[in-house]
Amino acid sequence: MKYLLKHSRYEGSIIFKYDNEGRCIYFEFDCTITNDLWDFVFNNFPMRIESLQHKAFANFQKIEVPQDLSFDAFWNAYNYKMGKKERAKRLYELLDDHTRAIVFGAIKKYSNYLSSRPNMEKLYPETFLNQKRYENSFD
Repeated sequence: MKYLLKHSRYEGSIIFKYDNEGRCIYFEFDCTITNDLWDFVFNNFPMRIESLQHKAFANFQKIEVPQDLSFDAFWNAYNYKMGKKERAKRLYELLDDHTRAIVFGAIKKYSNYLSSRPNMEKLYPETFLNQKRYENSFD
């Protein structure tokens, strides 16, 4: 399992990957590493997946990264087969894996947001990508 952690105080994210036993086998900083962030991570390093639930990580947004980050996986997860599929595919393929993981994390939040607003139409997939709506908080 792979998790992407974001915090409002830091630009970018940290990626942690865990094996089937829940042990951290990989991590990567995809952000600017400040002394503050460096100290925090290494003083609270999540050696086991359960550590991500610790209160030290309460202010981090945790996104579980799907195994499949392909366009087809996005198309099916977004579940609104309207608009220009080829344009959406081109836009999606321009994204790096880090941003694709953020997109997948935002899809569920966006769907929940729309469910509480029945008069609001869902954006076409290419609009969601082109306007970077996946960066919205959807609160």
